[in-house]
Amino acid sequence: MNKKTFLFNITLLIFSCQFFVCHAKSSELYFLKINDLTLAMELAETREKRSRGLMFRKILPVNRGMLFIFDTNRKHCMWMKNTSIPLSVAFIDKNGRVTNIEKMQPYTLTPHCALANVKYALEVNMGWFETANIYPRTQLLKAPIHLK
Repeated sequence: MNKKTFLFNITLLIFSCQFFVCHAKSSELYFLKINDLTLAMELAETREKRSRGLMFRKILPVNRGMLFIFDTNRKHCMWMKNTSIPLSVAFIDKNGRVTNIEKMQPYTLTPHCALANVKYALEVNMGWFETANIYPRTQLLKAPIHLK
């Protein structure tokens, strides 16, 4: 699949009745619109991007996050090595539903794991999910994201 097709598919797939996504070509960000909030997401779809995540960043702007797209559907875990920003992570199953949300403190090596098999994880500033009224069982993504 070429890059244009991939970007088009991502744009179409990440939405639901109260959510929609569009792609900003110049910034490589994807926007998740939730009621009156808009979350700008970076994608971590490769092993290298997932390994680095939000490490070594001094700040994460308000309404910004990173969507991790995993190769396998399993109980993935996250940690905060070399991450100075307090974060929350929503683990999202292959059907786009939030399984659980974990709060993560800076520089900790404690694993924060999905409670069920997941295909995605969304990291944001701590407290953002509560502000956006996103909780476990929220349908966040409409359809699976296929990268290949």
